[in-house]
Amino acid sequence: MKKVLFLLLCVMGSLLYGAGTELNPQMVQQTAEYINAICMQNLTILEDIAQSPEAGAGNWQGIKKQIQDAPDRIPGVWFYVLEDGNYYSLQRDFTNLNLKNREYFEPLFAGKTIMGHPIYSRSTGKKSAVMAVPITVDGKVKGAMGLSIYLDDFHHQISENTQPGEDLTWFVVDAKGLTMLDMDADYIFMNTFEDAPESMQNSIREALQKDRGSIEYDLGEVQRKGYFHKIPDMDWWLIVANKSQNEKTQTRLEISLGTVVDQLQSSLEEIAQKALAVVETKNDWTGEMPTREVMQSLLRENPMVVDVAFIDSKGIMRYIEPPEYQNAEGTNIMGQAHISKLFQKQQPILSEAFFCEEGFLAASMIFPLKNKENELQGAISLLLRPELIIGQILKKIEVPKDVELVVMEPGGRLLFDDDAKEIGRLLFEDPLYSDYESLLKLGRTMQQNWSGKGDYIFESRGGEQKTLKTASWDSTDIFGTRWRVLVAKANP
Repeated sequence: MKKVLFLLLCVMGSLLYGAGTELNPQMVQQTAEYINAICMQNLTILEDIAQSPEAGAGNWQGIKKQIQDAPDRIPGVWFYVLEDGNYYSLQRDFTNLNLKNREYFEPLFAGKTIMGHPIYSRSTGKKSAVMAVPITVDGKVKGAMGLSIYLDDFHHQISENTQPGEDLTWFVVDAKGLTMLDMDADYIFMNTFEDAPESMQNSIREALQKDRGSIEYDLGEVQRKGYFHKIPDMDWWLIVANKSQNEKTQTRLEISLGTVVDQLQSSLEEIAQKALAVVETKNDWTGEMPTREVMQSLLRENPMVVDVAFIDSKGIMRYIEPPEYQNAEGTNIMGQAHISKLFQKQQPILSEAFFCEEGFLAASMIFPLKNKENELQGAISLLLRPELIIGQILKKIEVPKDVELVVMEPGGRLLFDDDAKEIGRLLFEDPLYSDYESLLKLGRTMQQNWSGKGDYIFESRGGEQKTLKTASWDSTDIFGTRWRVLVAKANP
């Protein structure tokens, strides 16, 4: 089977859509088979490992080596999950996270193979499709091997190998109408049965009743015609259609300091306002289930929030949502500076950034909780990942190659940088910056001033050559916590 898959992938690695080539059903079928081959190849890797002695014995180090040695692994999270829902991943070893409340968990441990279950990770901002197989020992499921495929990476791989061109559009939907892949990655996880125009909804519902055929639908004034084909081994359908001549490419905003600052301020204010609207209407935080319901509503209202924690008056995290983070329930965090500050001032705060247990830079937006007598009952903490909030804003903004964006706390902690390796570094302490006096001088000026301009010398993007850059900065402010937003341009 591996040989057959390898040969098919080699054949499909050539261009499927050449410039000016007329769209036809055979091309769509080939693309569907190509997508299927990649998924099945990685499923075979999982199956082989699940049948190994190491998996049967629950030997994570032995399992991990097999994953590392597997050829042609698709980007994603490769994991081994235990019967209690705790799991190990190739990236982190034991994660201290729990999957037991995932929708696919119960069927998986009942012996069912999982094929492309949609998952959104709040901690990484990644949209994924889970492939998983049970590990069976003496007729009983003792664990499972899984892969959470990064759909953004997968869609790029398909586009690069098929090169559909500007006159075509393509997307993949599952049996529930959820968009699993799309030529425009922003549409991944859009539900076509709910969010698409009526003509498109009706056409897709009809297409999902068949394995292949032609399709036609309207998007307002835009008409599209094409073909669909079911992905052979999965409940996914590929649709490829011609774009009409009157379609226009969506324009993106040009980057400016004011645009970025305004949108970042609005994003933070929106999170705060939605949270305040929820917590200020409740004055009894003594029941677990009612409290969890409020926490779950906060997650629904705030897609950019990683998790929500209820902290009691003693500083103990009593409840955490979503469920995969509940291993940390019962942890006393009163010693953390932002928690002590909240209980002292009893006012909402946005903490300084810190590295959380999941390994990324985070900040907590925290709200005091009071009863009818205005007595403090605890706090609600919303964990944010600044990198994802800023990244979401940049999807709507065109950033020229010679322009860089940096977001920094006044204390020098980098919350965002075009170079992801710099996120989390401390400007005034990290050796990377110690030889750049003009940069440090600018940083000290930014500490003291809400806005301003200046020049500095630092490495060019993607290289080690020193470059003079002209910068301007402005600030956001939420609950007295300020972020400096800097836009810099390399001088020619």
